[in-house]
Amino acid sequence: MKNTFKLKTLALSVAMASSSMAILAPTAAQAGVSGNMGVVSQYIFRGIPQSSGGAAAQAGVDYEGDSGLYLGLWTSEVDGEIEYDVYGGWSGEMSGIGLSAGVTLYRYTENVFDKAYDELNLSASFGDFSVGVDAGNHTPAGGGADHSYTIFSASYSMGGAYGVFGSAQDFLGKDTSYTWLELGYGAEIAEGTEIGVALINTMGKDTGMGKDGDGDMNLVVGLTKSFDLM
Repeated sequence: MKNTFKLKTLALSVAMASSSMAILAPTAAQAGVSGNMGVVSQYIFRGIPQSSGGAAAQAGVDYEGDSGLYLGLWTSEVDGEIEYDVYGGWSGEMSGIGLSAGVTLYRYTENVFDKAYDELNLSASFGDFSVGVDAGNHTPAGGGADHSYTIFSASYSMGGAYGVFGSAQDFLGKDTSYTWLELGYGAEIAEGTEIGVALINTMGKDTGMGKDGDGDMNLVVGLTKSFDLM
């Protein structure tokens, strides 16, 4: 997801792809269409690896309106297939507080890695601090009953550095929970080209990533190119 909203800028895309935390900054920019493409050393979403520890190519296109309305499509390689996300909503500012509300539709070409599911995304920001909540209903690709889930997240950024803390309730199935902490830095190395690095620690015995609450640490490096289309 996005450029101007920060959704697919590298600093957040490595871990927060397609979540409310990515739509943090209200936009006062002129309406237009933009695109982005890049590659990450591995695709991690909400603290959970999506590409089996391997590199993933990613790309997206976004429309932003003068009224704050936005629409977009973002895609990435996952384990053995392609994920494509369709999203839309509104982002703006009221009394100095940035607000965003939208929906994200997660889809997969083969429905093997995961099955299609939809999500409501809400976020608020003040200065460099932001909070978000995402809620949806999910059916695991490997079987199991439908379950509702909620994701809570908070972030703080300072220059190119940022930190994100997230808590997932039932995201991986009923009665599962875990948390993750991400620290990262992104810098523009040429016009529209950004390089970034993130250290992500996922904690929780129900994630399948660690044992008895032990953390699982991942280092992600990526490069992304953003450009105007219209």
